[in-house]
Amino acid sequence: MKRVLLVAALAAGLGASPPPVPPTPDAPAEIAAPTEVAGLLGYRVHDDTGKELGRIVDVLVDAEGRVRGVVVDVGGFLGVGSRKVAIAWRALTFSSGKDGLVVAVAVTTARIRLAPEVLPGKPIVMLDVPTPGLSR
Repeated sequence: MKRVLLVAALAAGLGASPPPVPPTPDAPAEIAAPTEVAGLLGYRVHDDTGKELGRIVDVLVDAEGRVRGVVVDVGGFLGVGSRKVAIAWRALTFSSGKDGLVVAVAVTTARIRLAPEVLPGKPIVMLDVPTPGLSR
């Protein structure tokens, strides 16, 4: 008898997931097409000449949840000799390429090579671009 009820419930659609609830003023939501958003972990990061520098392995956020930068695994060969460096969010540019999202960095390869490595429990130095109008 229980099997008959279960089959009847599934046939009636009771086992199906509920339809999406449209946004309301009380419960706002944003709808984005799959081509408008992407997860960043694993994406290759390129310099301004298009040369691959490494892959994004982490996203850095502050205590308020604002994205501050990314950690890029650079250098090495097959994971040997690589190291992780932090790059400020505003030093990144995003564009569409033939294979999807292209992430480029406005920091020179020389600065990336000299950057301190991101290590657990140590302060993080994020490579950044100069602030327009700010003299140093």
